[in-house]
Amino acid sequence: MTKFTVIDSIMGSGKTQYIIQKMNEDSDIRKFIYITPYLDEIERVKNSVTTVDMKAPDNRNDEGRKLKSLKMLVETDANIASTHALLQTADSELVELIKERGYTLVIDEVMDVIETVNISNTDVQRLIKNNDIEVDESGKVTWIGTDDFETRFKDIFLLSKAGTLFYSRNSMMVKIFSDEILKAFDQVIAMTYLFEYSYMASWYALNEIKFDKKSVVYDDDKQVYKLIDYNRQLENREEIYKLMNVYKGKYNDDLKRISLNRSGYTMLLEDGKDGVNKLDLITKTTRNFLDSFKEKGTPVYWTTFKNLYDKNFIKPRGYSKSFISLNIRATNEYSDASAIAYLIDRRALPMQKGFFQDKGIHVNENGWTVSDLLQWIYRSRIRNGEPIHLFLPSKRMRDLLEQWANYEL
Repeated sequence: MTKFTVIDSIMGSGKTQYIIQKMNEDSDIRKFIYITPYLDEIERVKNSVTTVDMKAPDNRNDEGRKLKSLKMLVETDANIASTHALLQTADSELVELIKERGYTLVIDEVMDVIETVNISNTDVQRLIKNNDIEVDESGKVTWIGTDDFETRFKDIFLLSKAGTLFYSRNSMMVKIFSDEILKAFDQVIAMTYLFEYSYMASWYALNEIKFDKKSVVYDDDKQVYKLIDYNRQLENREEIYKLMNVYKGKYNDDLKRISLNRSGYTMLLEDGKDGVNKLDLITKTTRNFLDSFKEKGTPVYWTTFKNLYDKNFIKPRGYSKSFISLNIRATNEYSDASAIAYLIDRRALPMQKGFFQDKGIHVNENGWTVSDLLQWIYRSRIRNGEPIHLFLPSKRMRDLLEQWANYEL
């Protein structure tokens, strides 16, 4: 039976250092597959694990596929560093190989365990009417038609055959990560922060996965990182919050009547000249904040929904190249940033949230929001214990951050 462990410690507390230490120490008694969201982290881990040669899958094989390379590496008992995305393509052959070889999986940050599928509800109803698919009481989709289907429904065919496709709330299909993959490992270690608020925690509950929850600390006497029973009081949230100079003043007042969630932005885009003026106000206000609080010689960054940036609806003059994704994680590329602006009232996507709620699993939206926000904030120099200037024009976001600092979330 797979042993599941969650290392739940705040960013910068030493989770990655601990697991690198463990892989160096245990490389002679166990095999590891380390997965991360980012390619640059693969190289960092490969360079840091010195007691064994960590391998990364490539596409230099007869199939030209990284999945084939991953299988070949597993067959040779290699220690492997790869991406979340590659593991999510795992098929039954890889699952069996992992079971046979006895691997430990290390997951850097939570995985995307639920995704919406690009198919209209009209097409779903058509597939049902034509007896190509059926949907059971749980929402699980099964392909019951012939294999001679239209090319555009090939993904539906494959996902339903894999048993990972669900029809949720009579409106949309979602793909769920298969629990067979993680349960093929001897041990699974997930490293993140505020795990309980993640979709992956909901997915664990859905699949009745029990886990040990740990914090990581540094032992000054032995000069090593070690795991202890989870203790969130070790996070020193009050001191961290003091490093966040959360802006309070005119710029918040300028934007307080504008809804900054996804639907609010959509309304602005549909609101003609008045909407354009409000988008311009958001842009101007952000530029004013960054101009006022950037420190000489240090970078800044900001975010909004990517479509607004891509289409130039929000792109502060002089700071277009300072945009970063709102869901960026597990990277140190921006660790010198001194002033940052988060132009969103972040909400959990209703389809993902609704799917789990329909299964009787509670999703704490405020917890999910603050967890996502903190990951974004921690791309800055605050991870090095240095103060930052933070622009959160959404009052809800400011309130949630304060609740986190007070251990209310």
